[in-house]
Amino acid sequence: MDCRQFPRLSGDASIRAFSLVEALVVIAVVGVLATIAIPTIGGILPSSSGAIATRNMNLLNAAVVSFNQNNHELALDPDSGTADEIAVIRSLQYVPPLISGSLISPSPGAPYFEPMANVLATSDSSRHRAQWNGRMYKLISPGTAGSGIDILRLAGRAAAAPSYPSGYQTVGAP
Repeated sequence: MDCRQFPRLSGDASIRAFSLVEALVVIAVVGVLATIAIPTIGGILPSSSGAIATRNMNLLNAAVVSFNQNNHELALDPDSGTADEIAVIRSLQYVPPLISGSLISPSPGAPYFEPMANVLATSDSSRHRAQWNGRMYKLISPGTAGSGIDILRLAGRAAAAPSYPSGYQTVGAP
């Protein structure tokens, strides 16, 4: 009887098994393929986060343009902190209350940006950040110093929508 054939419990047929050499060859081939694939996949992840950051930045700036067209110029001088970035996003997320007896909101198109967007200020230089320049947001890439809104987290949802005090005024309001 050949050492690679084992008798079955019932009948005369036998089952073939892999030899140790065949198993080692398969493992070696899989190892070579993994060695080639892992750096390639590792290079894709940073470029995809850059693409997501650019997309989120474009959405945010489109919301600023839409707000400006429907209301007033959303102009706010930049400062050194992240309070401006958050204040502008909150203005874009704000939905004014309905005027009594009217079904029409006083701000057409509101909200201009997703009210449940997760807004987080950061100065972590390993993250993509959005920084307010006075008229629009600009993208700060990883490796550059500066604080801003974590632009990759804007795609996530916050636990609750932000609350606004009575008589809230959007930034830059006349």
